[in-house]
Amino acid sequence: MYSPKIKPELIPKLYLIAKEHKKPMTKLVSNIIEEYINNGIHNQNYQPSDSSPSSSQSHKGRNGD
Repeated sequence: MYSPKIKPELIPKLYLIAKEHKKPMTKLVSNIIEEYINNGIHNQNYQPSDSSPSSSQSHKGRNGD
């Protein structure tokens, strides 16, 4: 099964939120993703920001830039 990586800088923030809500981080993240999908936020012209250099470099190769 595919397991996407969470940016390391988000982990401390997620940890604190999960601790505040007395939930495991995995459950918190799953709830956040479910809410995002179920509330249709993904259909409102959402443009994810991706600041990781490795991902922008990999896109260049595929697009022939």
